[in-house]
Amino acid sequence: MIRFTPFWILLVLMPCVVSWAQKSISIGGGGARISNGPQMQYRSWQNTEGKVIQARLKEYDGVTARLEMGGRIYPVLKSKLSPQDQAYLDAWLSRQPGALNPAKIPSLSDANLASAPELDLLEVAKKIHAIVNRERLKMNLKSLTWNDEVALIARAHSEDMAKRDFYSHLNPDKEDPSARAVRHGWANSKASSSSADARVSGLAENIGRIGRYHSFRREVRDGKVLRVIFRWYSSEQMAEQVVKGWLNSPSHRKNLLDPEFELEGIGLGVRREHVYVTQNLF
Repeated sequence: MIRFTPFWILLVLMPCVVSWAQKSISIGGGGARISNGPQMQYRSWQNTEGKVIQARLKEYDGVTARLEMGGRIYPVLKSKLSPQDQAYLDAWLSRQPGALNPAKIPSLSDANLASAPELDLLEVAKKIHAIVNRERLKMNLKSLTWNDEVALIARAHSEDMAKRDFYSHLNPDKEDPSARAVRHGWANSKASSSSADARVSGLAENIGRIGRYHSFRREVRDGKVLRVIFRWYSSEQMAEQVVKGWLNSPSHRKNLLDPEFELEGIGLGVRREHVYVTQNLF
């Protein structure tokens, strides 16, 4: 099941916070999906046997595309579509429709970055975890248990986004959250609340990206900028902003406050002034 609804926070002279939410959980032999994004246009789809139809993509969970044609929904395995249509689905998943272009976060020089306070990534992750549970308790939901294995999976994705300079649930190797979890050895499953015979596996995911600083001030004399003073996020401030952004987005909020989830892991990665955050839930 996929949930995509990007959000961003942009204040005067403030870097933006950008997040995506995805839920990728298999139920039984199929997939649980949720529609998202704006209405897609009709296009040609061709299967591996050469048959072509005109249909509109309604939902896609990384495995099965649900195509609308004539008012009916037809589930089609990605593997049964042409290479061109598979590439289209990969691009769709990576692009995650519905995004608006957030304002560019101003790039910092090496000298600017040198003035930044040390950032303890595990401390920020644990603070995010605490704030998530604070918000769940407000809704009379059970607290999520911190899981080191899931945190390792989350941190690996954040570090990968930072290292390879991308921002998506789908990495450059075309792995979605559940595929990445399996690669890291995740094999857990649990009974589905919707069906006594079904098992739920895979990990849900929220990701976010936030700048190291929350505002800056330029000192100007005679029309010349003498220096730029940055006001850096503390660990607590950064954690609060990340969770606030997730709560302000319906898809992120639904993941974060889902009563079915029992545990989570959170991991961060840094690329210069950008901090990448991944939250995986199970």
